[in-house]
Amino acid sequence: MQLCCRPRTAAQKVGGSSVMLAETALNELLECQSLTGSNTVAEADFICPLDTSHSAPSIALLITYFGKLPIWFPVTMRTMAANSTVDFYLFVDTNIDHLLPVPANIHFVRMTAEDFRKQASAKLGYHLGQWDTPMKLCDFRSALGHIFEDLLLEKHFDYWGWCDVDLIFGDIRTFLTPNILKSHHIVASTKAHPVHGPFTIMRTGLRYIYKQIPNIQANFMNPKWMALDEGNVRPGENIHDLVKELVEAGKVLAWHQKIAATDRLVSRRLPLNTHLQWKGGKLIKFVPGESPLEIFYYHFQHSKDMVKQTYTFQLPSASYLTLDPDQGFIQAPYRQPSMP
Repeated sequence: MQLCCRPRTAAQKVGGSSVMLAETALNELLECQSLTGSNTVAEADFICPLDTSHSAPSIALLITYFGKLPIWFPVTMRTMAANSTVDFYLFVDTNIDHLLPVPANIHFVRMTAEDFRKQASAKLGYHLGQWDTPMKLCDFRSALGHIFEDLLLEKHFDYWGWCDVDLIFGDIRTFLTPNILKSHHIVASTKAHPVHGPFTIMRTGLRYIYKQIPNIQANFMNPKWMALDEGNVRPGENIHDLVKELVEAGKVLAWHQKIAATDRLVSRRLPLNTHLQWKGGKLIKFVPGESPLEIFYYHFQHSKDMVKQTYTFQLPSASYLTLDPDQGFIQAPYRQPSMP
């Protein structure tokens, strides 16, 4: 278990055996406990110092999606692929032949919902039964780092996290710079909360943080969706409130800023006549009367039906993509704006 995320030796990087990983885990845990005076893995987990040895900390985004992938996913996947220094792991049970060849930074892992329940049960230490809704998967987002920790440790990822699949990504590294990553434990894409449902990453050493959420076992075992990844449904029993408490107590450092945009059907965050263009891995927001603004991602959370209606299979190979909150995907240039 990589608790302190300190630099590994060459032997540790090459070996990779379960014995070596176990020895490394013990040594790092003892080091963390000596630094913090803590007596439990949970405490040592989020007080340990950050590793500042890497020029660009590595990131693994973990996505569980069971059933047919949405029609627009090839477009989302293309914007993922443009972020070649970020790894996306998708645990799916569907056919992906139409997505071949798969870019090197995107990894499809064959897994059914029952496989996930078994693996999660083994890692969490208690049995998970059938669920009432696929939304239940969102409850486990804060535990994905533990459920898939073998992958994170084998590949030596510095950060792990989750994201939605109804996103168009811009240039992730433009916003998540080495300086920001090295100086913070948790990074999220909204100013309102230190954890955000559409996109959050945290240090690999924080993969057990979910255990500190009150009533977490009972809520995980409940077959209903308990909104454990949301901050306004079950006060005090979600990852948002936990991280907020830890930040206020000075135990974790979180960086969260409004760097993304979402459709305006509910939030009204995009003014009228706004449109966005993706080109060359950059996502630019155009608002009449304002200078073009590069953004982190666009979340078409509430306008999925419009996106479905305007999707064509030529979009993933287009040299640019134009998106409009009212018109969905537009193949032709919207107003021929010049890219900054």
